[in-house]
Amino acid sequence: MSGLIVLVFVLQIYGVRSIKAVLISLFAGFLWAGGLSLFFYSLRFEEVSRATSLWMTAPIFSSWVAVSFFGEKLNTMQWFAIASVVIGALMMSFKPVEDGGVKFDRRALLVLSLASFVTGLAFVINKEATNLTDVWTTHGVRNISMGLGLFAFSYKKGVISDAYGVLKNFRAMILFGFAELLLASIAAFLVVVALNMGPASLVATVSSTRPLLVLILGVSMSTKYFNVLGETIDRDSLLVKFVATLVIVTGVSILALA
Repeated sequence: MSGLIVLVFVLQIYGVRSIKAVLISLFAGFLWAGGLSLFFYSLRFEEVSRATSLWMTAPIFSSWVAVSFFGEKLNTMQWFAIASVVIGALMMSFKPVEDGGVKFDRRALLVLSLASFVTGLAFVINKEATNLTDVWTTHGVRNISMGLGLFAFSYKKGVISDAYGVLKNFRAMILFGFAELLLASIAAFLVVVALNMGPASLVATVSSTRPLLVLILGVSMSTKYFNVLGETIDRDSLLVKFVATLVIVTGVSILALA
């Protein structure tokens, strides 16, 4: 919806500067939809704090694609930072079990690594679109294809009736409008602006510092007094999550600043 609104006004001002840029933006939107859909799928069997940390390893893939195919450069320190992110992601895949050992969740690692790869590729493709046209056109076109892609990837029997039920719930509509139409649109637009200003690997890296905030929120919303998310917050699980998240965030920070 926000993409369509943007385009209605943007096309009146700028017109269509480049058909190639429009096609690239459409492709970027579908990639974003694919990455998000895989992330949402992982939440069926993975805690949100773990899933977010694994998903936010996207800079590894965006850096590799940007360096290999689009001529961006990374120094030795930045490659060490990428290795740090990989280590953190592997740590996050180990889960403490009741007998005192740990379990390696291969399914979560596989699904979220694929989500991370698709998202990393989306950053790079989005960057190419901003090189060819203005950020408003890129943002509008990308959001339209991302919305269509999310609907296509997430469609199942009964989803239309469920959506109609949400439309009749005033509180749900207010929350949806604030979170998805306002905050998500602002965040998505700022990502496009950042891609227009700097390299895709750097933008993907800075965007990936959110797992620490998600971890804090996840823990605070899983206590016995306020248990909304139902995450595991025993000492061993918290230690693994905290150390792994810190390693990932440190890695992406070095990648951005080195």
